[in-house]
Amino acid sequence: MQKNKKVAAFVFNGVDVILILLFIIFLLGGFYFYHQERVLEGSSPTPKVIKKVVARNPRFEDCLSSGKYKEKVNNFSQQAQTAGVVSTPTSVVYDLKTGRKFVEVGAQSYAKVKADLEKFIQGKSISLPKGEKMNLSKIVKPDPSKDHWYGSKNARYVIIEYSDFECPFCRRFHSVPKKLLKDFGDKLAWVYRHVPLNSIHPNSQMEAEASECATEIGGNQGFWKYANKLFEETKSNGRSFSKEDLIEMANKLGLK
Repeated sequence: MQKNKKVAAFVFNGVDVILILLFIIFLLGGFYFYHQERVLEGSSPTPKVIKKVVARNPRFEDCLSSGKYKEKVNNFSQQAQTAGVVSTPTSVVYDLKTGRKFVEVGAQSYAKVKADLEKFIQGKSISLPKGEKMNLSKIVKPDPSKDHWYGSKNARYVIIEYSDFECPFCRRFHSVPKKLLKDFGDKLAWVYRHVPLNSIHPNSQMEAEASECATEIGGNQGFWKYANKLFEETKSNGRSFSKEDLIEMANKLGLK
């Protein structure tokens, strides 16, 4: 009986050894195939496509999908072109009392625009920038009931920003009018008008329409919140927001 017990003990230990060897082989095999996979990935990477999950926003989604604001955006753009606006940003300062106007073309500095505005308020004329052939009589008079208006509705002077949400120069200039309003107070208001340059900024039309949907949901304040966020986060030059991104932005701003 004692002999049998020793044999049984030997057999049990032998099974343990076999299991351990199998486990080691399994680990080595797994390491080998993992290593081969990493080598293949390094020589011929296959990008992983991760679908972005965005919370539903039926009201904003339906508005954006409908294209209901395409004509409005196009009208802004056509009016600008009729007046000779050919690049963005272009800003027109409009004296609502006298009808006088002057133009700043490009992403001019805060200091330059402020200096020109001070001269203009003093009654001095500011010449058109060299090479510009704008017809300022075609600039549509700003109207707080129709335009995207920022500041006092009783302001005498209005800076009209003709702009494109994917234009890097527009992004740089967008903070200038707000700074000017702090200096001039209720004398000055700020209006934003769309000029999406679709030929070089493919998403700019959709972004302009999205800002109009933000206006529909959140009013004038909703427009400015959305417009400021677009400029804050844009990568510019056609590398910016997808439809899902625009919906997600509305969600984050509470525009539902």
